[in-house]
Amino acid sequence: MRLRMCIACLFLVLSGLWFTPIYAASRCFAETGYCIDGAIRTYWEAHGGLAVFGLPIAEQTQTTIDGAPVSTQLFERNRIELHPNNPAPYDVQLGLLGSDYLLRTTGAQIAPAGAINEVDSAGVAKSSRKDCHWFATTQQYVCGEFYSYWRQYGIAAHQRGPFSIAENTALFGLPITGVYQETINNQSYQIQLFERARLEYHPENPAPYRVQLGLLGRDVLTQTDHQSTSALQSTAISATPTPFVVADYLATTGILSLQDLLSFRSSMPSRGYWNSNSANDIMLIIRDIRYVEQLKGQNALNGMKYMVGTVTVVNNRPIGSASCRVHFADFSIIDLEGNWYSSAKITQFIDTPLPYKMLEPGQRIGGRIAFGIPGNSAPGQLVAKFTNEQPVTVELRVWPH
Repeated sequence: MRLRMCIACLFLVLSGLWFTPIYAASRCFAETGYCIDGAIRTYWEAHGGLAVFGLPIAEQTQTTIDGAPVSTQLFERNRIELHPNNPAPYDVQLGLLGSDYLLRTTGAQIAPAGAINEVDSAGVAKSSRKDCHWFATTQQYVCGEFYSYWRQYGIAAHQRGPFSIAENTALFGLPITGVYQETINNQSYQIQLFERARLEYHPENPAPYRVQLGLLGRDVLTQTDHQSTSALQSTAISATPTPFVVADYLATTGILSLQDLLSFRSSMPSRGYWNSNSANDIMLIIRDIRYVEQLKGQNALNGMKYMVGTVTVVNNRPIGSASCRVHFADFSIIDLEGNWYSSAKITQFIDTPLPYKMLEPGQRIGGRIAFGIPGNSAPGQLVAKFTNEQPVTVELRVWPH
């Protein structure tokens, strides 16, 4: 009997059909005051620990995902979920926070497809590079240090690399964008989104630490906290209406009533943005709008203020169609009084401005733009004129930080 049990156990280990222990003792972290245990602790320790998941930032809780009750716990860089109906080792998974981030920041569920014949910045075909891999499912390349990092981690019965592509995918998911520029905490980084992760390139770090996982779990926590605060604000507004003051927030000229504006303000996410119609050939997104008093040490003129925002332009045309010219000088702001202000002179004084580029179909580019507007007003619309295109207009519903 014992011999048969030993043989059975050996077969499960060798075949990968092993079961994740679910009664691991609690491990607590003084840094955040939260603990992990059971299958979540086992998963956290087996697949990268602090470097991959970060610290726990919430208690384990019950939620509904795809109509099924799921136990989850939020960490700095992601959310670990228990799916008991799945076979091991896939009964524990990371949440799809990369996909959620793409939807939240661009309004799109999937980025425009890349091209298998893409070339890198040096003009070398990515298909010829050993450090590039083409993912036909999502039509994206992963290359260089991003690819090396992604290949380091995976989900497998043996729990140690080297991993197969399928085992890498089981942890972080498939790439859902190419590499693009993103402003995070006032710093501009190259990032690439995967279904379950955001990879960031930090050139200021030494070589082993240049690629890091983004703090998507903290983003979720911030979003949840803000929504809770907004719900309280909404109750207060309905009981005692707040006077409308233009300088308090941004709105589109004459389109929304005071009641609608107050309602909208109470439910706005912490990092709000609006983008042009995603059905357009050229999609324009703006976010992280802020007011600043100085640009490169230059104070705004009397009665004026500087507005700075991050824009992303996406050429949604089919591969083989026309390119479009992108440059910060082609952007204008219309304020609440209907006055136009160009970005041409101001943007040259900021860091990481939107560069000049002929944007090919399927490509995107990002950077910052700036405007000077009256101090007692606010921008209502962003207008961009691309080569041989009708102007693309974004209705702004954002409050600066």
